[in-house]
Amino acid sequence: MRHARTLGQYFTPLPVVDRCYRLLQALDPTQNPRIIDPACGEGVFLSRALELGITTPDRLFGIERDPTIAPPNAIIGDGLLPITPSPHPPLAFDWVVGNPPFGTRCLATDPKLLSFTINACRPLDNYPIEILFLERFWQLARPGGFVAIIVPDGILANARLAYVREWLTVRATVKEVISLPQHTFHRNGAASKASILVFKKEPGIPSGARLDPAYYDPKFTENADFLSSLPNVVRFGDLIEYTTYGQVGSREYTESGIRYLTPANLTANGIILSPERFVAPGSRNDPPRSRLRKGDLLFANSGVGCIGRVAVFTSDEPSNISQHINLIRVKGIQPEYIAVHLQTSFGRLQVTREKCGVGACGINFDRIKSILVPVLPESARQEIVRQHGNSDMRLLVERLESEVSLAR
Repeated sequence: MRHARTLGQYFTPLPVVDRCYRLLQALDPTQNPRIIDPACGEGVFLSRALELGITTPDRLFGIERDPTIAPPNAIIGDGLLPITPSPHPPLAFDWVVGNPPFGTRCLATDPKLLSFTINACRPLDNYPIEILFLERFWQLARPGGFVAIIVPDGILANARLAYVREWLTVRATVKEVISLPQHTFHRNGAASKASILVFKKEPGIPSGARLDPAYYDPKFTENADFLSSLPNVVRFGDLIEYTTYGQVGSREYTESGIRYLTPANLTANGIILSPERFVAPGSRNDPPRSRLRKGDLLFANSGVGCIGRVAVFTSDEPSNISQHINLIRVKGIQPEYIAVHLQTSFGRLQVTREKCGVGACGINFDRIKSILVPVLPESARQEIVRQHGNSDMRLLVERLESEVSLAR
């Protein structure tokens, strides 16, 4: 399995293979389609196409670089390189299907590496291999042909990969995106979140919009529509005066010094000081930019179980934060009010919608700033502040939810 992870291999469960073929059959009436899997692994997509009677052996092709797992009829080679001699011309396949490697960098250094246009001017020998395979699948499809490819959700959701979605939607029409369960590849020792992406090779309209299905769940869109309809709602970014996060990288704890907070220190009722951790004053883990002040809002920006935890820092003790916490200083509004709002259903639904990631999920600055905040009258906000820290947080949350619901 260590070898498989090095190559980015995640072998595909049969129900996922069957779903890919059902989608393709529903979208394309082509009989006896010409099919290729350019990263075929054990050959499950190939063998299943024959078992289901979808095509015949003479119209079925596979490429696999790892000879220890390749099926007998596969070409041994890198699917990102020209294959010579090749039993098939390029751009000749009705369907291109498969689960290419992901979570690693391109391993090919051959100067004959296929021409790619998706690489955003980065060296191809150190480029995310899943993005190159996405283009390779597109290259192999004939005009009007279909692709069913398993991709990590980062391609579909991450803001920094919007250029990949823009590249694809110029050249193809996305037909289906099926979210796979988080545990799909657990037997390979991976917790990677992935989806089935199905598209037709034809000119499209460029868009960098998110493609992950969960983002468009009605519970999220209805929440956004409701908040947008309120008479006094603002973007969180318009209320932020300063924001940063803790030092990225390794941590060096000491027995005393500057108290160091991680998402584990954040609870619904505020900050707890256990477990206690310290870092040396002035060390790399204690940058001045993220030293805390009383009244700072602390927001956990990553972690499946921690993301969205929020608290107001109320201590005078010198403290700093990990990279997994955003320090946020607000203007024109009370930080306690924001902390309670982010724990209401209106706030939590927005955080859940905006988070993204393949393994550990996270939410970046821009998405945090996009969160909508309903601003109640000053008297109502002051009452929230007065009770913050002295009342059960659940009661405060329920009260704020009720007042926001009536504000419309």
